[in-house]
Amino acid sequence: MLYGAMKRTIFAAIAACLLLPLALTGPTRAEGTLANVLSPLLVLRGAPVTAETLEDRVVLIAFFASWCPPCKYEFPHLNTVQEAYGEDGLQIIAVNVFETFDGLSTPEKLDVFLDDIAPTFPILKGDAETRRIFGDLDRIPTMFLFGRDGALDFVFRHAPNADKTHLSEAELREQIEPLL
Repeated sequence: MLYGAMKRTIFAAIAACLLLPLALTGPTRAEGTLANVLSPLLVLRGAPVTAETLEDRVVLIAFFASWCPPCKYEFPHLNTVQEAYGEDGLQIIAVNVFETFDGLSTPEKLDVFLDDIAPTFPILKGDAETRRIFGDLDRIPTMFLFGRDGALDFVFRHAPNADKTHLSEAELREQIEPLL
C-alpha cells in the first residue's frame, strides 16, 4: 500500500515537472506555458489570466472544490498570502476541479462558497484536460508553486488518509518567500 502511494507521488512529481512543458511543445512558463494552459479556462471570479499577468511572477496554483473541507480551511491562508505578497510578485490562481464529483455540489453552492471566501485572486474552472496536464491530478487540495523563471519549485498534494490535509499560512509563506 505504501509502495503504491509512493509510486503515485513520485509519478505526480515527475509528471508535474515534465508534462506541463511537454504538453505545450516545450516553452517555459515565462514564455507563456502556464498562460496557455490557464487563459482558456472559464473565469469564475477575478481577472482573466494572461501571459502578461504571469510574467516575472511567482505563481501558486491551488486546485480545489467547494465541497472539500481542507480547501475551505486553505482559502483564508491563500487570501492573506496573496494580499501580503502580491505587490512583491506573487500571483495565486485557484482552479476549481471535481466540483460535481458524486453530486456533492451545485453551481449555487459554488457561488455561496466563493461569496463566503471572497477570493483576492482569480478563480478558474478547470476540466479533465487541466487535470491531465498537471499530472493526472486526482486529489484536492493540490498546489503547484512556480518560481519567476517558470520552474516548478514545490508541490503539495493532500494524500489519502494523511494527517496533513492542507498547508498552514506559515507553511505557505515558508515556500513562497525564498522565491520572491
